[in-house]
Amino acid sequence: MINVLYLEDDKIDQMIMQRFVESLKDVSLEIITTLQSTSKLDLNNYNLIISDANLSDANPQDIIKFFQGINSFFLISGAKIKNVIHILKPLHLSSFKVMLKSCGINLDIRISGSLDDDEHRREILNLAITVLPKRIDAIINSWPSQVFIAQNVHKAISSFRVLGLDTTILDRILVVGCDHDQFFKLCQELSVFATVANQKIIRSLDQ
Repeated sequence: MINVLYLEDDKIDQMIMQRFVESLKDVSLEIITTLQSTSKLDLNNYNLIISDANLSDANPQDIIKFFQGINSFFLISGAKIKNVIHILKPLHLSSFKVMLKSCGINLDIRISGSLDDDEHRREILNLAITVLPKRIDAIINSWPSQVFIAQNVHKAISSFRVLGLDTTILDRILVVGCDHDQFFKLCQELSVFATVANQKIIRSLDQ
């Protein structure tokens, strides 16, 4: 049995990872939501440690520093991070195998179940639709902190990815950063865009 520890505070990404692991043979998953929670665990019990790049109590640099020297550790992110080695979400079987091989595990991991579960897909979409307005509010309320803006945009990108939405406007918000006028102008555009997109997705799910 391959034991995987996953640090993730995003409910949507937790559900996606759980579904991914459930489809694999001989892989178990434990999820914790904060870096601080690792203090209660023996990290030697895990063959693989995967962490999202932005946790509620840690940024990418904090996480990398904490796991420095642990070869079984990998950082993943829903968005590209400059000058940081990471794997992009969503996690695929090929990248999972690369992680295991890097840890000296050469097992032939195969998909044993179906990932195309319509009920599961609808559950994730409904959750993404519900949390998206909250994530947009979080971005708006992050100003003028560049750190908090980046963290909350990262979370919104996760929802956009699940909903199949273009993330260009979120990328633009990261670029303008703390520029007051440009930031709030883009946030207004973002709110309108997300509202219209959410309504279209809700109608498609009801059909």
